[in-house]
Amino acid sequence: MPPRRQATMPAPYTVVPDPVLNLVKHCPSDKTGSTCGALMDAPRVHKGSNKPEERGYIVQSCPNKSCNHTIRLSEYQYMYQDAVVLLRRHQAATTNSYISDKDARTPLRIAAIHKRPNVVNGRMDCAEKDCNAKGAQACIDFLCKSCCGAVGRAGGLARDECRAHQTPPVIDTPTLNPAPPAAAGVPARAPVPVPDPKPKGKSKRGNKDRVEPVNRGGGLAAPIGPLWAGPPSLSTSSSIPPNAKAMRISLEGEEKKKVNFIIYHTVQFGLLGLETRRTDPRLQKGELPAKVVEVVPSYPLCKLTLIPTLMTALELTEASLVSYYLPASDDWTTTSVSTAFDVDHARNAILRLPSSLRDKWLKEDLPDLASFAATTPRPKRGPPSPSPAGSPVRKTFHADVLNLDAAQVAHRPVPAPAVVPYSFVRGAPASAPNIAAAPVPPPVVNASLPPTPTAATLSTDIIRDYSKYSAYEWSTRWQRVNELRDTPSTPKTSLFSAFDQVFGRRYVRQTVLNYNRMWDAVPEAKRDEWVAKGDIPAASLGALFQEAGVAWMRGMNAGAIEQRVRVKAEDAANAPPTAPAPAPSRAASAEPELYVPPAPVVEDPPEESLLGRCHICSQPYMWGASEKLLQIQRELALDPTAALLQQDYCRQHTAEAPILAAPELVYLKLPQTINYAELRSRVDRFADALMDFAAEAGASEFFEEAVERITSGNRFEPVHGYFGFIGYFNIAEQVKFVMQKLAKHLPAGFCDPLTFDQFVAEVAAPEALLMLVCEDLVLQVDKGGAQFVTSPHHSAARRSPLPFPTPPPLFTPEPAVPALLKTEPEEAELTLPQNPCPFCDEALPLHPSAVLDALLAPLLEISDPDPTPDFPSHRRVNLAKSQIYCQRHRFERDILPTAMACGWPQSPDVSAMLGRVLQLRPALNEIVLGPTNSALYWAARSRYAGQNSRQAASLSRQMAVADRASLGGGYYGDIGLLIVEKVVEYMFPDHIRRSQSKTDLPSYSIFLREVLVPEVIIRLVQQDSNVSAPAASSTIKESYRFGLVLHHADSADEIVEEVDRYIAARRNTTQYRLWKDSDTLFDFDTWSGLYCELAVRQQPEIIEILDSSDEE
Repeated sequence: MPPRRQATMPAPYTVVPDPVLNLVKHCPSDKTGSTCGALMDAPRVHKGSNKPEERGYIVQSCPNKSCNHTIRLSEYQYMYQDAVVLLRRHQAATTNSYISDKDARTPLRIAAIHKRPNVVNGRMDCAEKDCNAKGAQACIDFLCKSCCGAVGRAGGLARDECRAHQTPPVIDTPTLNPAPPAAAGVPARAPVPVPDPKPKGKSKRGNKDRVEPVNRGGGLAAPIGPLWAGPPSLSTSSSIPPNAKAMRISLEGEEKKKVNFIIYHTVQFGLLGLETRRTDPRLQKGELPAKVVEVVPSYPLCKLTLIPTLMTALELTEASLVSYYLPASDDWTTTSVSTAFDVDHARNAILRLPSSLRDKWLKEDLPDLASFAATTPRPKRGPPSPSPAGSPVRKTFHADVLNLDAAQVAHRPVPAPAVVPYSFVRGAPASAPNIAAAPVPPPVVNASLPPTPTAATLSTDIIRDYSKYSAYEWSTRWQRVNELRDTPSTPKTSLFSAFDQVFGRRYVRQTVLNYNRMWDAVPEAKRDEWVAKGDIPAASLGALFQEAGVAWMRGMNAGAIEQRVRVKAEDAANAPPTAPAPAPSRAASAEPELYVPPAPVVEDPPEESLLGRCHICSQPYMWGASEKLLQIQRELALDPTAALLQQDYCRQHTAEAPILAAPELVYLKLPQTINYAELRSRVDRFADALMDFAAEAGASEFFEEAVERITSGNRFEPVHGYFGFIGYFNIAEQVKFVMQKLAKHLPAGFCDPLTFDQFVAEVAAPEALLMLVCEDLVLQVDKGGAQFVTSPHHSAARRSPLPFPTPPPLFTPEPAVPALLKTEPEEAELTLPQNPCPFCDEALPLHPSAVLDALLAPLLEISDPDPTPDFPSHRRVNLAKSQIYCQRHRFERDILPTAMACGWPQSPDVSAMLGRVLQLRPALNEIVLGPTNSALYWAARSRYAGQNSRQAASLSRQMAVADRASLGGGYYGDIGLLIVEKVVEYMFPDHIRRSQSKTDLPSYSIFLREVLVPEVIIRLVQQDSNVSAPAASSTIKESYRFGLVLHHADSADEIVEEVDRYIAARRNTTQYRLWKDSDTLFDFDTWSGLYCELAVRQQPEIIEILDSSDEE
């Protein structure tokens, strides 16, 4: 940090002009032995958390964790609330963006910084002179808690927030009008502490003199600043246009809250007096109602008192009555206007205005009630139709339009010779003259560039195929494009405008890149030879690529190219040379009396495959086999006749080919296999980075997006990347576990306005996923770090900048790392599900089960059609009724395929679990006697460290368990978990003399629920699958949701009742109570048998003693 400048600090609360902030781009520190050079963070206001005397400076910090260098940008220390506005003004001036009038006129005041008192033995006295208590070193004024709270409640001058004592800031609102200037030398007023009106006890600090409160109506103690006194600047208010996007969002929100009100009232309601309406209200009924459209602020609840327009027009008061119609029961409910009722913008809100509770309305008084009561959904505004001025809002796949793309036309065979589309008027002979083709000019070598196409030739170029360009024309036109780009001009000519100017057609990036890549793949000598042939059809690009053997489509060899460009000899001989005609104009095509015959459709010939064809479906392989496909091949080698494996094999190689063949993925070399066992340990390595960005959550891009989602009410949709759902689930669970440990070291409210769970799911988990992706790319491509430091998340990972590698030639630019995780809204809307759910519009499973069909049948009967532009089969029904069906089809679509692939049992034998758990009693007894041998015991001990039994038994603590899936029943579900808990509690009851009640855990229930029961589930899964304990534990976590849906707690009530009868029959006996009170290590059945045997042995001795006593 540079030495502090010895400048005269102005008096506190003095208004000063905005300073000039000279931002530093790279860190100049040399603490590590060499210049750091890392990119500095954005400027911020020093909060003074650890050093209150530094509060209010504008600083910049180095994100490098080993450096952590901080540079001071301001000379003075300002009020925190004013300094924040100063940074907003600086950002608006730098980016030339909009700033509100309030921010533009907010003054910048000097903060009241107090000197730190002397610290003796780690403690110091309160800075208040009359206070004898100890002050806090983290307090902004070095006060004790009572004095700090009193100053905050006094509400004198503005004061910053004190986080140490959780004292809120005192925010003043100065008047905008200029106040009379204060006399010279008048000091600023100090905060006036006012004693608490209700003291809780006698003060230990003695009596204080009550000071007269501040007169807020008087003039300011310090002269008012020019920003407050002067008029608003034109550069910050009137000259800046309003925010159109915010206005549009506001109007769309109001549009969703508009409701149609149908109000039945009396004739000339507003002209009749109150007494007339009370005496004979029926004389004025029977007329058509009034129709009003109003915005309901409290939608979907409506309170008429919140709609001043209706209250004024209908002359309603707080005590007025209103009746609203209930369409479900065909009844009316009368209430006051201050009572809320439900409304819906999809139906009319029908009201009537009775004069009193005795005022009765007949059906004749309510004309057209049935038509108004019918559901009349308001028309939804669909997306604008496509036009040349702008792209459509929602993109849909159109095969006919897609076939007209230049990239697709280039792959089709040469069409038939162009024929002038003739038209005829009805009644006229349908004849058209033949137009001979223009003579082909002789080849010209070293000729000048052909002129730029005009509007007359523009339509011809648009429909012209790139493969029909001659090599000479292609080369010379690209030379012209490069000359235009290299020519100095203002503004500089871009590639798009230069291409449009030279070629006379729109620049389609992917199509042009494909042809340039093929052109560069041809040897240079071959290119020069074809360019020398001149501008003739025989020297076209298609013929050049065919002769050079360059494929313009992945997976095609030279033979496939030859088939695509070869024209049949007989068709070429019979086709007369004709000239192309211009495309018909819009006016001509719209003429009703004209008829244009359609062009003939030429189908593609069958293509060859360089990699061969599938022996099952006979489809050509378009790319090499992936790891997943090789695994299915090995399984097919063991069982070639398996129908399901054959379907999976064909589906896999068809789906993976276009994904693996993408140029970006080929260059990045993304991993095809994920080691799920290492994900949790990899996330633990990023604990320091997670701690750093959690301390400054506002610097994360994901945090800003989460706040925007909360503001707009949108739902968070996680993106899994190439980790998939299973990998993302493991990452999110481990991130939550790490953040729970780090939360105790972070200040309270560090994630506001998000909750802790929202912060973990929407901010911390995506950041960890991003760091994992960068780590993989650094290991494989050695460029993930360079992409990472150029992203907004560099401060979270604390990586040093890496040199950006040179991209390979003739390749598309590498996508940014966030592009691998995020999806643009337009890309997400490209494809819609082919078989959507009629209620939630999500994709249904390909093969729904009988259970899913049974749930759908009653919903179709009670639902109503509600088609939308994207989902014409959509239906409307109560969400509570369709929730079970939607949960079931998501389960069958997302979870059930994974369960079938992993071989999890869909119907486990729950009835045999009682006997199986009883047989595990010796193994569980070893854990009870030596719990330190169980990894689950140590996990539970660390989870409840430092907590007593009352805190651990609270419902909030039990629900805060991070890794709940590992403590569940796996694919046995809740029913299996319930049976295991009952049997284990019966075998190892809670008793003061038992070992299970003497562990270091807070309570017996925690030892039972989080140690013994999971140990039993792990051993049951081991017996089912014959796997190791870690593999069984992983299976339990992965199948948690599967068992939760398929085997809930009510799925086998009769089996649970049988277990309860078995346990109750033994618990109600005297022998069970004696066994429970004993210190024996035997189980109850063994101990009971020994007890009965001992009792039988002692019975003859008792009889013999009794007989001898009778004789005596």
